[in-house]
Order: sequence, then structure tokens, then C-alpha cells
Amino acid sequence: MKRKIVWGGAVLVIAAVLAYFLWPMPLGEVLPEGETINVVYVKHILPGNGEVRQESTDYQLDADSEQAAQLRAALEGYTYHRTWGTILSDNSIDGPDEWVGYSLHLDAGGKSISSMGNGTVLINGCVYRVGYWGNQADLAWMEAVCAVLEL
Repeated sequence: MKRKIVWGGAVLVIAAVLAYFLWPMPLGEVLPEGETINVVYVKHILPGNGEVRQESTDYQLDADSEQAAQLRAALEGYTYHRTWGTILSDNSIDGPDEWVGYSLHLDAGGKSISSMGNGTVLINGCVYRVGYWGNQADLAWMEAVCAVLEL
């Protein structure tokens, strides 16, 4: 009987840990409604000398504008979840293994989302993961934001 209780407890703990890390949270709910959205698009350029040059473009979308509504709608289709970096308060992300060529930073009402296209994002200064395998979901939401901004 004790063995069944121990195994049952172990299964519950494992299920709780998995749910904590893998439970999807909507990316569209990070930026608060009714706030101006600031977007920074950073283009990474590789000139022939091997050094990366960056060109930054800033966008400001009024809270009640059509573009802000489109951007919020674009983010609604994506989710993020916790990682070990979230628990350890990691606050940095590396660039992707494949060359993406740009990064995004969205900010509204003190809440923010930043990504370089490697599958991890900084949300309000903590590392989370978009999608479960690879960086396709991360790249997809970034492309959706770029489509709204007509980049």
C-alpha cells in the first residue's frame, strides 16, 4: 500500500512540474490593452568584413489605431511557456543558429516582448520559449508583426 502511495505521489509531482513548464500562455495577452505599442525593428547587416552592423527603426502605434489592433490580433495566435531560464531569472537570449537578419522588441505599458528568432523570447525581462520544438513559432510571430508593419 505504501508503494502505491509513493508512486502515485511521484506521478502527481511529475505531472505538476510538466504542466508548470509546458502550459501554454497567450502571447497576445502580454501587452496591455489601451496602451501605445512601441516596436523596435533591428536589422542585422553582415558586411564583408565579418562584423555585424545594426540599423534600428522605431514604430509607435497608438492604442486605438488599426495597426495596433492588427498587431494584437497577429500575436493572439501564438503561445509561450516557461523554461529553466524562467525559473533561474535568466534575462538574456542569444541569437539563432541560423541567420535571421533582424530582431524585434515590443513594449506597451511597461510590458515587453523581445526576440532574436531563436525560439526563446524575453517577456518582461525573463526568458520564455515560443513553441515547443525549434524556432519556427518564434519566427512566425516575428514575421506576422513585420507584415503588420509592412516590413
